[in-house]
Amino acid sequence: MRFSTTADGTHGGGSALTEGVDTSTDGVTLITVSADTPTDLYYYCSIHAGMGNDVTASSTGFPVISIAASGALTFSPTPDFEKLASFSAKITASDGEISTDQDIQVEIIDVEPEGPVFSTSDVLNADENQTTIGAVSAADPFGAVVTYAISGTDASSITLDTASGELTFNTAPDYETKTSYEVVITAAGTITNTEQVLTINVNNLNDNEPVFSSSATLSGDENQTDIGSVIATDADGDALTYSVTGANLSITSAGVLTFASAPDYETTTSYTGTVTVTDGLTPLTQDITVNVNNLNDNDPIFTSDATFSANENQTAVGTVTGSDADGDSYTFTISGSELAITSAGVLTLVSAPDYETKTSYTATVTITDGVNSLTQDITVNINDIDDNAPAFTSSASLSADENQTAIGTVIVTDVDTLDTSSSFTFAVSGSELAIDSDGVLTFTSAPDYETKTSYTTTITASDGATLQHKALQFLLIT
Repeated sequence: MRFSTTADGTHGGGSALTEGVDTSTDGVTLITVSADTPTDLYYYCSIHAGMGNDVTASSTGFPVISIAASGALTFSPTPDFEKLASFSAKITASDGEISTDQDIQVEIIDVEPEGPVFSTSDVLNADENQTTIGAVSAADPFGAVVTYAISGTDASSITLDTASGELTFNTAPDYETKTSYEVVITAAGTITNTEQVLTINVNNLNDNEPVFSSSATLSGDENQTDIGSVIATDADGDALTYSVTGANLSITSAGVLTFASAPDYETTTSYTGTVTVTDGLTPLTQDITVNVNNLNDNDPIFTSDATFSANENQTAVGTVTGSDADGDSYTFTISGSELAITSAGVLTLVSAPDYETKTSYTATVTITDGVNSLTQDITVNINDIDDNAPAFTSSASLSADENQTAIGTVIVTDVDTLDTSSSFTFAVSGSELAIDSDGVLTFTSAPDYETKTSYTTTITASDGATLQHKALQFLLIT
């Protein structure tokens, strides 16, 4: 069959209409009607030798029209617009005696889509830790029963009921491992299939406890309240809040940890407490220790006395001592030029002192820990040592009358304050003279000038430690 704008068709020399006409399918002619399609349009066909056989549905693949006694018209099988857009038939109505014929034209309406139409969303949500997902549903435009198939990236993880469209996970999913799955659902209908790309999002449930990631041991400087932050994580991404036990530590809901009051290392070196973190459902505790950092916040102090004593004639004095509450090491220095001190506090005189010249020395000692320092005025008293011999102050020449024993008194002095006149002892050489403890010198027997005119002897005076000798010559006068 062909279309033409002339009634005589090809046998009368008319031309065939080609604009909008599709004859690419064997045995089928389709025309697309547009504004340019002629209003006067004829169709014709050419009969060739060998033609004239009956056309049946089985030979063409086209459906046939049947009519019931009630007048209901049906196709068998259902028509396909893409194969034939219209059908012609003759309907005969009869009352048993008289029949009436009517030619009818059945226009096939193109149905889009021809495959099943999904009525469910292309996104489903399912809780983690369980296998239930939900169901997909599609309806066939021709009323056929729809069956389902699954394919795509994650098809191996999901089972599909091909009849009901029910979806289940093969194993319960874990949001923290995989948050979504993607599959392709194919709905099979009468004419063609329809595919739907389906995304299954896994709902994140609060199924994980918080976990502490910060250390159980923290530290903070003394004399201030800052410590740091306690940190925990939650695999579910839940918001976390913190609390702490005890009166010495405080914590914000965000985990910022502080001392309740500024600590002093010299009083307390560490504090303990229990921190609790919760995601609103599950709490977790951690025992913590906060060590106090010792800062150099104390001056060193002197623990030795400010007064020292030292013997004359030697340089050693003693040791200046100190302490530091912070445990810091410390050193010593001293003012002036007469005393010296080592960094460890050993105190000496620069030169050996003489008590008889100077009895005491003063200076200022400084102790420092490198940051803080303290001074102390010290006095070094010199001890008087019996280091000087007595000295004779009486004359080495004496005179005495003959015929009596009295001569006179020997006198000595000692610059050492330890020695007094009562501490001296005397001795005399020979047997002609005698001397007592007070230095009184006498003849052992009254002399006679005419027999002997002078006597000599050696007097020894002692302070108990040193000796001083002095020779005396006595002149006897008649």
